[in-house]
Amino acid sequence: MLLAVAFCLANAKQNPVVQSDDIGIQGPTILVIYKERSVLATGVPVPSSESRGSGGHSDSIKRRNDAGTSLSYDRVGLINWSVNDGGINGVPCKIYRGDGEWHYETHTNKDGINYHLASYSMLYYIGLDGLPMHSESHFEDVKNADDSKARIVDVSAEYKTDHIDVTIKKNGVVDKQELYPSFGMERFANMFLPLIRSGIVQEPERDCAVLHPYTGLPYEFKLKVRGHFSGQYFFLPQEGYCVDVVGAEGQGSAYVTRQGQLIQEELPNRESAILEMGPDVDQRSGWGHFSVTDWNKSTDETNPERPKYNTLAIPVLFNNPPLLFPVPCVVAK
Repeated sequence: MLLAVAFCLANAKQNPVVQSDDIGIQGPTILVIYKERSVLATGVPVPSSESRGSGGHSDSIKRRNDAGTSLSYDRVGLINWSVNDGGINGVPCKIYRGDGEWHYETHTNKDGINYHLASYSMLYYIGLDGLPMHSESHFEDVKNADDSKARIVDVSAEYKTDHIDVTIKKNGVVDKQELYPSFGMERFANMFLPLIRSGIVQEPERDCAVLHPYTGLPYEFKLKVRGHFSGQYFFLPQEGYCVDVVGAEGQGSAYVTRQGQLIQEELPNRESAILEMGPDVDQRSGWGHFSVTDWNKSTDETNPERPKYNTLAIPVLFNNPPLLFPVPCVVAK
C-alpha cells in the first residue's frame, strides 16, 4: 500500500546534538521496491515515455484511476537489514547485516535489452562509540551480459584512526588500498547520533559517508529534513518527517514516522521502496490522534501508547548498477 500524505514545510530548529549513547538494535526490516507504470484499461501498456516496465521479471499489482487507465506496480527488488548486539575480537559492538536485489534493464547499441539482477549482502561491525571497526560487502550481477563491467565485487575494510585499509576484489582481481578520506573519521561517529529522537528533530541536516559497495571508495551523501507529513498508512493515521537522502549518484526521500519507523522511500523513475508489514492487531489499540500543534512535543507526551521503533540504517541509492543499499546510520530512535 502506498503512503498517502499531506505534506508541508517543517519548522525544525537546530537543537543541540545529544551525546552519543547506545545505538540500539533493530529487528529485521524489509522494504519492497516497486516500479509504477500506466496501462490502458484493456491491459495494454500506455504508449508513452511514462510507461516503463520491469522486463517481465516481477510480480505486479494494479489500481484503476479515473482516466480509464490502471497504475501497475511491478515488484522489482527488495532491501533488508537488521542490527543486533555482538562483538568482534572480544570487543562489544553492534552488528549490521543486510542484503537486497534489484531487477533492471539496459539497452544495447543494437536496440536490444539486457536484463540484470543485481544483488548484494553487507556486514558491518560498529563500535559502541559509533566508529566502524570492520565492514564487508558482496555484489553480484548474476544476469549481466556486459563484459565491460565487473559481475562480482567484494569490498572489505578495516577502519583505523586516520584511514581505512580496503581490499577490493573485482572478478577475482584483488586491489589493496590505504584510503585517507577528505573528511575526518569522526564523521562516521556523528552518523550514530539520532537525527530524530522521540519525534523531535535534533538537527536539520547531516553529512554522511560510506564505502561504495561497487567501487570500494568513500562515497559522501547528505541527509536533509525537508518537511513533515501526515496521512494514512496501514489504515492508521501517521505523522512524521520527510528526510531527503542526497548523493552524487541518486536521491531519495524517506518518510520516517515520529515513532521512529521508516515506512517508505520515494525514488526516481517512479519507483518506491515500501514497508509492507504493519503493526500487529494488539499494537493498534490506543493509537489515538495527533494534533498539528504537537510537532514540538515528544512522542511520550503526544501518543505514548503507540509502538516505538528504531531506524538504524538509511537506504542510499547508487547508480550504474542501481542498488538501494542500507547504510549504518541512526536516523530515528
